[in-house]
Amino acid sequence: MNKDCNKCEGAGWYEVPNYQHEVMEKIECMDCLVEEMYLEHLTTDLAKVLVQISHQRLAQLLANGMISKINSNPDDDLGRIESIIHTKNVLLAEQTALFLL
Repeated sequence: MNKDCNKCEGAGWYEVPNYQHEVMEKIECMDCLVEEMYLEHLTTDLAKVLVQISHQRLAQLLANGMISKINSNPDDDLGRIESIIHTKNVLLAEQTALFLL
C-alpha cells in the first residue's frame, strides 16, 4: 500500500457514504491497487533483465548491498555476517538478505 495516498492514507480501503442504505461502505482504494500492480509489473520485468546476469555477479551485487546496509546502520553488527560466512549458513544468509533488502 502507498503510505502517501491521499484517499486511504495507506490503509488500502476508505469509507464512502451509501445514501440508498444510509450507511458508510468501505471500498478498496484503486489508486493504491494500481500502484501495487505497477510495482509488481516492474519487478517482473526487472527479473527478466536480471536473469541474464551471471550468478557470480548477482551474488556480488547482493553481498555489496547487504554489507553497505549493515555498515550504515549503527545498531547493526558486521560480526553477524562474519558468523554466517564462517558457518556457511546459507539459510541464515538468505533470511538476512530478505530482511535487509
